[in-house]
Amino acid sequence: MKKLKIVLILSCLVISQSVCSEEETKDFDPFFSFGIGFSVLAQNDFKLNGITFDESELGLAISPTIGYQLTKDWGVSLQYSEYGFRFRTEENRDIFPAPLLNVRHGLSHYTLTGTYNIPVLNWLDLKLNAGLIIADDIEQSRECIEFSSVVRCNTWSPYEVNQQTKVSAIAGTSLFFKFSESWGLKLGYQYSPYRNGLTKTDLMIRYNF
Repeated sequence: MKKLKIVLILSCLVISQSVCSEEETKDFDPFFSFGIGFSVLAQNDFKLNGITFDESELGLAISPTIGYQLTKDWGVSLQYSEYGFRFRTEENRDIFPAPLLNVRHGLSHYTLTGTYNIPVLNWLDLKLNAGLIIADDIEQSRECIEFSSVVRCNTWSPYEVNQQTKVSAIAGTSLFFKFSESWGLKLGYQYSPYRNGLTKTDLMIRYNF
């Protein structure tokens, strides 16, 4: 993943420099922003033991972003996010009659996107974005080996870990409500065909340095 981080950062810089060489952009410097808020991440068609189901998670979202404003309307950015799902089959006996499983599914991903900004009002911007998502996908599962009741487990086996890195396209849109030059509120939605369908909806306060 260290090599992947370096490649992504260099790619972002190369893209910005190639475009800026053709257009005057001296008023648009590289930027760094930090966001915190709430996010709903939903993954469609998640497969476990040959059974397909949906998983979703509402949680605290922290999102650091670096980027470059290429022109007044166009920009590129690199964003990092982390999410986690937990699923216990003992709480879903109608779907999983046996065996009892405890599953952890974690996503650490980088999103490299190009963004087109459309001013709507003095205090409101509409942003359209598209690019790539590079995810470090970690799946951990363990099986019940000793029951304390019919649907409750007393002893679990050690976690089995499956880790892989995947790349997919991503696109979305967001509304950005500007409180000041630095502060704003973002309401965003993104979709990716990653693992048969990944959607992210977030509401967060952002500060632009």
